[in-house]
Amino acid sequence: LIEQPGVTCRGMAYRISPEVFDHLDVREKNGYLRFTTPLTFDNGEQVEGLVYIATPENTAFLGPAHERDIARQIAGAHGPSGPNDEYLLRLADSLRELADEDAHVFGIEHYLRNPDY
Repeated sequence: LIEQPGVTCRGMAYRISPEVFDHLDVREKNGYLRFTTPLTFDNGEQVEGLVYIATPENTAFLGPAHERDIARQIAGAHGPSGPNDEYLLRLADSLRELADEDAHVFGIEHYLRNPDY
């Protein structure tokens, strides 16, 4: 996630035990910050949740680059949890399951699935 005031992010929330953060903090260590934010569920219930947000200080952060360039970088990246392209492709699939449209994610997905484009 990249912080953008007034923008809604749809997704899944998971209840996890505190010891899981040891693993998550390692996985997200490359320039991500963990902070609390209000979460609103489909039934209107609100709770405080924790999210990881990318920062421009992240050495892998391309900023407002073309989706093709982002896809190239993702295709060659690998983190503690596996290949980054696999993460992006699963994210795109999950967004479709949620019936949520994200043109940016789907644009990057297009270039990952069609690398010669």
